Amino acid sequence: SNVVCSLVFGRRYNYDDERFREMLRAWEDMLIVIVKSKIFFSPRWFRFIPGTAAKEVHRLSEKISKFIRDEIKTHRMRFDENCINDLIDTYLFEEQKHHGETEIFNEFGIMSMARDLFLAGTETSSTALYWAILFMILDPEIQERVQNEIDEVVGRDRKPNGNDRDKLPYVEAVIEEVL
Repeated sequence: SNVVCSLVFGRRYNYDDERFREMLRAWEDMLIVIVKSKIFFSPRWFRFIPGTAAKEVHRLSEKISKFIRDEIKTHRMRFDENCINDLIDTYLFEEQKHHGETEIFNEFGIMSMARDLFLAGTETSSTALYWAILFMILDPEIQERVQNEIDEVVGRDRKPNGNDRDKLPYVEAVIEEVL
């Protein structure tokens, strides 16, 4: 999530930041409600669908939207076209350049872009990690082989880095299989 925040908002949040944690919980809770209820529509349409699941998705979606709107508002207040720091600044620059003459560069467009990036960049990554952990739990031989390869190449005294990647073909294959 902080990778997406850096890209979209130009900043990272501390994981003890309550607003940030609340937004992350809202994403997680919203996706759980969507999956459990088997309702697959865009969250902005949920307010028109009867039922408690739809109302809950709409409520959580509004929490996420408020977080994003607050960031956009902050960006608008400090916007400097000569100092573009992130995706929102870029969007605001284009919005200003087109003076509302386009349907793309407006408040709805910037909100949609930010929400899409959070959904694509956050949930898919955590889901992939869940699957990787599940596969390791279900197949201890794979887990042991991955750990052995990491121990042989990296050891236990340092963290792996990009230079290790070519020397970890089995780990790479497991990751590719999960993704």
